[in-house]
Amino acid sequence: MANTIDEALDYNKGALDVILSQLHGANLPSSPRHDLVWAYVLIAMGHHQAIHSLISQHLPASAFALLRSQIETAFRGLWVNLIATDEQVNAIGQKGEEPFPRFRPMATELDNKYGAGGWLQSFADHWATLNGYTHSGLEQLGRQFRDDGNVGPNYSDEMVIELLVTSGTASIGCLVPIFRGMGLDDKARALEEWLEKHPFNRDSL
Repeated sequence: MANTIDEALDYNKGALDVILSQLHGANLPSSPRHDLVWAYVLIAMGHHQAIHSLISQHLPASAFALLRSQIETAFRGLWVNLIATDEQVNAIGQKGEEPFPRFRPMATELDNKYGAGGWLQSFADHWATLNGYTHSGLEQLGRQFRDDGNVGPNYSDEMVIELLVTSGTASIGCLVPIFRGMGLDDKARALEEWLEKHPFNRDSL
């Protein structure tokens, strides 16, 4: 795990930069399915970048609230990439429907289909916590008062570090199988090599 928030910010930004470097100017496969996957990827990257910006601006409550959106968006991209039928792809992309499984079954299905060894499934174990951060649950309410009793955010450095590392790792971990499934092995490997060079402990929230 990173030792300081600044180190975690660097890790988070580095993960985003290496992803964007692989997407920038790339000749990406295009089809109704692929275009939908790339849309989900870009939305998830936007949430990732926003988490970094919000922590940099000392707005941890809003940063924590976005982690569920980042993870759920990435999972939808993974699901469309490998599992959705053509009819479901059309229903999502043309009709705005949401034929997705609920998050916990989706996590199990994705973990099995992608052979993730429990990593994708692990996010389901923290679903209640992610919801609490997003929907102003006790995870957020109890952290709006400082130890001296004054009003103000009270998030430990360890919590913020874990958020930043989880966000950065989730982006790479979800994009690698998408790249590989589309035959973009060089891009998948570039992301894996970046992770190998930045071996923080990547426990999810």
